[in-house]
Amino acid sequence: LARPLDRADGTISPQPSSHDIDDSTESPPPHYVVEVTGREFRWQFQVVFPAEFVGGSRPNSVLRLPASASVDWKLSSDDYVYMFSVPNLGIRQVAVPGLTETWQTGPLAPATYDLLVDPICGFRFWHDELMGRVIIEAQPPTRPSEAK
Repeated sequence: LARPLDRADGTISPQPSSHDIDDSTESPPPHYVVEVTGREFRWQFQVVFPAEFVGGSRPNSVLRLPASASVDWKLSSDDYVYMFSVPNLGIRQVAVPGLTETWQTGPLAPATYDLLVDPICGFRFWHDELMGRVIIEAQPPTRPSEAK
């Protein structure tokens, strides 16, 4: 809160009080925008925000994010209809070619989530069961979308 300061000319200007100054070094939690694309029976992740990762993040089937991050997800498909499902996170979205589904998640607990083929997939016997992986790390990754 600002404390008004009376000036000699009768006007009031805001002046911060020493009690109003926040000395904490805590920064806001990181925020990411992640594009998820179903392509050739795999999930491809690409971080498109924050700016330091744009252009430096290449599509990868493993996504690493810090536990404190909030994420805007953008889901699409290049070829078939896919089900993007992470039950432990409450995520179950359909990826359809030509459409983009969006949603947001808040801070997530550290864990590894294997993205398995949906049981109703008609092609599941002809491709790998593991379509991708999301790793939520206690420590921030150097590059969110790149596997170690």
